[in-house]
Amino acid sequence: MTLRALALALLPLMVSGHGVAMHTAKTPEEEDLASRHALDFVQKIHEACKNEVPACAQKDDVHSLAKCLVDNHENLSWDCQVQVVNMARHMPHAKRAYDKMNGIVAASDIGKKTVKGCNFSSDATPYTWSYHIHFMWNELTDNTTGPAASPNTGNMSQDFHEKFIKEFAPDIKFCRPFSFLTDLWNKNSVWDKEGHEYAEPCMFPSLTPGGPFFLWERGYHISPTMFHKVVPWLMANRPVHQVPGDIYGRDEPRHQDAPVQ
Repeated sequence: MTLRALALALLPLMVSGHGVAMHTAKTPEEEDLASRHALDFVQKIHEACKNEVPACAQKDDVHSLAKCLVDNHENLSWDCQVQVVNMARHMPHAKRAYDKMNGIVAASDIGKKTVKGCNFSSDATPYTWSYHIHFMWNELTDNTTGPAASPNTGNMSQDFHEKFIKEFAPDIKFCRPFSFLTDLWNKNSVWDKEGHEYAEPCMFPSLTPGGPFFLWERGYHISPTMFHKVVPWLMANRPVHQVPGDIYGRDEPRHQDAPVQ
């Protein structure tokens, strides 16, 4: 019997990162090229959509224009709403290219800049404001097997989602739009940094492969005080069913968490 992971990824949120487009560069030169492509992609979206919001049409700086479009996302046409979501996913790399072109960051800065959000007076590493947890599944196999329902009619990812929120957040709501990029904790629950460690969980919509993982996935914002409760529960309750192969649907090698027979 194979543990079909609905694989779990737990990511400390030192800076927001859920849904960010990731490049596959292996050298500094390739990373520069990927960043320039991201900047070009972002600037084309700016030109296509900024005139839909008068306040944004007056801006020409990449950072301020991106923020304006995010802040006014609900006032955009549907096409531009979709494009601005893609813009947000590419902004970290676009920002790298823009800052480098304008002399804001250089190789000599590495290791000498403080990460915003750190308690640099006492913390040796960046301060963890919250965590993102991701459920990942193979759409072709895991959604046709239901451990919590009938093997013929169940839906593994939905079953596990409902079991999880019943345990930790029966009234869970979606996180704020673009919070994967802008929020270090669930600001719909706690707005000010005082008490942020007690923020309620919120959830992100399901995303297809490539956004940002190689499998279907859905994510949740988890506070530091809930983290120690969530992780043991997840390890004990991950779905199990009798489908050969690993989480990617391959017969060999078996998934690394498959129990010894």
